Amino acid sequence: MSDGTSSYFLNHAIYDTDLSFEYCIGTPPAPPECNCDSRCAADSVNNDCPVCSDDWEKCAGTPPAPPECNCDSRCTADSVNNNCPVCSDDWEHCTGTPPVSHVCRCITQCTADSVNHDCELCNDDWSQCTGTPSADPVCNCDVLCTSDSVDNNCPVCSHDWKQCTGISDIPGPDNPDPDNPDPDNPDPDKPDKPDDQKSIWEKIGELLASLLDIIESLLSPLIDGIIGLITMIMGAISQLTSLSGAFSAFLKATFTFIPDDILSVIGLGVLEFPQTVTEK
Repeated sequence: MSDGTSSYFLNHAIYDTDLSFEYCIGTPPAPPECNCDSRCAADSVNNDCPVCSDDWEKCAGTPPAPPECNCDSRCTADSVNNNCPVCSDDWEHCTGTPPVSHVCRCITQCTADSVNHDCELCNDDWSQCTGTPSADPVCNCDVLCTSDSVDNNCPVCSHDWKQCTGISDIPGPDNPDPDNPDPDNPDPDKPDKPDDQKSIWEKIGELLASLLDIIESLLSPLIDGIIGLITMIMGAISQLTSLSGAFSAFLKATFTFIPDDILSVIGLGVLEFPQTVTEK
């Protein structure tokens, strides 16, 4: 622009504001930087940070260290340390020391009635006992025990007196009548032996006795039938004899002239001549 004597130039930065930014050659401002020390989270945002205050997911802070288990003993489903930052969320990630497995220290195997409480394993569960099983107790009774008289010093009878192997001179509670011994034990003075204590001859004798019982049970109805038939025949003969005597008496009373020998023959129905005939 000129007025004839001087020249003037327009400053576009002043008079043309719409195009000023296009010709700016200044240094652009640096992008904001995260100044967080710890990584932000959705529920914990550092609003003083120029980055996280707009978008916390762009936080460049150091991520927090994962929680560490502080348990001394290993947690279980029934026993969880809720003060531990790990086990309170998931007890299966517990790094505590596993419990020491108890070892059975029993010499004799425990039972429900006899538990060794000094053994840590058996005190908790006696069925896990690894002790040696005790031998089966043996009855030491001299006299046969009864329900009213039990030898509590016997290891067998103190638990079950019916297993007593003692000898008794009197019948037991199930056999009060001496004349009616127990059918399973006919001789009360000799209790039944266990099968493994019987000799071969005793077993054969028992087998023969069983066979005789079977034969007797099979023949008994037949014998009873034969006896009944014989009884019927004898009764019929007796009735015929009484009828013949009555018939002879009737003839004698009616025909007084007939000899007794002939009347007897007629009454019995025997067609033969009498041994003696009285001649008139």
